[in-house]
Amino acid sequence: MIFVGCSGWSYEEWNGVFYPKSKINKLKFYSTMFNTVEVNSTFYREINNDIINRWIETVRGKNFIFSIKVPQNITHKAILEKDSNSKSLYETFIDKTVRPIRNARMLGAVLVQLPPSFNSNLQTELLDTICCENEYRTAVEVRNKDLYSNEELRKELEKRGIAIVDVDSTEHPLSNLNSGLKWSYVRLHGRAQLGWKSQNPYDYRYSEQEISDLSSKIMAKNYDEIFVYFNNHPRGSAPINALKMASCLGISNNWFF
Repeated sequence: MIFVGCSGWSYEEWNGVFYPKSKINKLKFYSTMFNTVEVNSTFYREINNDIINRWIETVRGKNFIFSIKVPQNITHKAILEKDSNSKSLYETFIDKTVRPIRNARMLGAVLVQLPPSFNSNLQTELLDTICCENEYRTAVEVRNKDLYSNEELRKELEKRGIAIVDVDSTEHPLSNLNSGLKWSYVRLHGRAQLGWKSQNPYDYRYSEQEISDLSSKIMAKNYDEIFVYFNNHPRGSAPINALKMASCLGISNNWFF
């Protein structure tokens, strides 16, 4: 099955572009259009149980799943600093944030996005941290260019059931899906002219031809599950592009198509 959605849903600039201008429950509206969302707010702060339960109740009864991003204090701090507490921090995050969504049968995958400063010398710290919880689908995104084609890292992750994220960006255009597992996790960041050096690297809207080409690459693979998330959120480009891709792939969560 293919899941297509956006990285986050609560953006004011989407009002009048994707959302109605009137005040609405954005997640409720979003979930009528897409069958998944990548939760990015967990990267920045701890989300309390009441909020998580509201998310669950908002989409209950729908064909809808959440993928959850690991907090930056783990991926961008504890692992990099070889903090001995990184494993316990990760376990706490899984227990408090991920498990309730999994128990509601609404979990897609757990996303571990690493910073450009993460390199192969920190591989042991990464594996020690995230391999303590292997009952959940987990995907690792690297931002260090030297690691995009690092087969040793891929092999070590995949033999533990962890996927390497298939990325589309200026620096690393998506050529095909490379997961050696039965599932794949795809993040589409956009192709801003200066890439990560741009003032806003996510401010990019894929053309219809680019969406068609990306859709063909996704359909070419026969995985059990593929999770696709558009991260080009400025100006409402993510939902616009995601709707187009969902149409290309024949995915509909409501009457829209």
